[in-house]
Amino acid sequence: MGRAVGAEVEDLAAQGRRLAEDGRLDEAREAFAAALAAAPGRVDLLTNLGAIALRLGEPAQAIDLFDRALAQTPSDADARYNRGLARLMAGDRRGGFEDYRARWRAFGLTPPYGALPPWDGAADGPWPLLLHTEQGLGDALHFVRYCPDAAARGLKVVLACQPALGALLAGAPGIDRLIPLGAPPPPEARALALMDLPGLLGVGEEGHRVPYLGADGRRLDAWAARLAAIAPQDMRIGVAWRGSPTHGLDRERSLPPALFGPLAALPGVRLIALHPDATPAEAGPAILCPEPDADWRRDAFLGTAAMMGALDLVITVDTVFAHLAGALGRPAWVLLPRVPDWRWGLSGETTPWYPTLRLLRQKEAGDWPGVVAEAARRLALRLARKGRR
Repeated sequence: MGRAVGAEVEDLAAQGRRLAEDGRLDEAREAFAAALAAAPGRVDLLTNLGAIALRLGEPAQAIDLFDRALAQTPSDADARYNRGLARLMAGDRRGGFEDYRARWRAFGLTPPYGALPPWDGAADGPWPLLLHTEQGLGDALHFVRYCPDAAARGLKVVLACQPALGALLAGAPGIDRLIPLGAPPPPEARALALMDLPGLLGVGEEGHRVPYLGADGRRLDAWAARLAAIAPQDMRIGVAWRGSPTHGLDRERSLPPALFGPLAALPGVRLIALHPDATPAEAGPAILCPEPDADWRRDAFLGTAAMMGALDLVITVDTVFAHLAGALGRPAWVLLPRVPDWRWGLSGETTPWYPTLRLLRQKEAGDWPGVVAEAARRLALRLARKGRR
C-alpha cells in the first residue's frame, strides 16, 4: 500500500468512527466501505463495518463481516465479541454465548476474581462456585435466573453482586450466599461471570421460570396503601424513561419524560415515576414523583419490587425496570428503539425471557412519539374494556 493510499484509508477510517459516534450510521458505513475497497481484507475495517451492520439491525451481514475478519485473525477479540452479539441477536444462543466470552479481552479488562480457578462446567465438587455480576443492574437481574441450574449440579453458589441489588437477590432461588461485588471470595472457590453461565450450561431463555424474584410482603402492603391513597380510582402505571447515562447507546434507548403526555392525558390514568431519584422538575406535571422508601438508597430495588407489585402496569424503556418487572412476573410494556439490545430480537411483541412483557418497537429510528402513541392507543382500549365491565 502506497503512502498516499495508506493516508487516505486512515482518513476514511477516522471519518467512519466519527460518524458512527454521532449516530450517522449509513454515512459511517460508506466511509468504512470506501476504506476497505482501498485496503481489501483489513481486519479492523471489516470489524468496524460489522459493528455498523449490527447497529443497523443486520446481524446476518454483521456475522459475515466478522467471519471474514476472524478467518484472517482468529485471535481478534473485538471481532469475536461483536460476532457474539450478532449471533445472539440472530437467535444463535450457543454460538453467541461462546463468542461473547471474548468481551473481557475486547475491552482490555480483567474479570473480577480473575485470580481464582475458572469453572469450566465439567467438574462438580465440594468447593463453592463464585458467580459474579457485571455490566448493568438489568444484566444481573436477567441472568440470575440461571443460579438454580448451577445449584442443581450440587454446587454451593455464592453470588457477588452490586450492593444495590443485595437485598432483592437475598431470596433468589439457587443462591447459597451473597457477598458484595469485590469482597474477598470464599476459600477454594472457583469463579465464573454470571453472564457466561447459560452458555456454559447449555440452557436457553427458560421463560417459563417467571417469576423468579419476589417482593417483600410488608413493603408490598405499604406501597399498596400509599398508591391507593394517591390514586384511589385511577389505573396506576409506573413509568421509567431513562437508563444509565454511562451506557454506550443510552441516547438511543432513553426518552424525554414529556413524551409520556399522551398517556397521562387519558382519563382514569395516573403515571407514577419508577425512578426513586426523579424530581418533579425532571418528570414534569404529568408524572407523580412519590417519596421513595426511607431506606431506598440501601435497598433501592427491594422497594421498587414492592411498588411494582402494587401497580396495575409498568411502561418503561429498556433499562433495569424492564428486567425487574419481568423477573417479578408483573405486566409491563417495554418501549424499544428500532434496533434494540440483542436480547429483545428485531421483531415481535413477546419475548421468551419474560412472558409478562410486551415489546413496543420503533418503526423508524428515533421515533419515540410513534411508540408512545401506540402505547396510548392500547391503553385507551384497555380502559374502555375495563369501563364496559
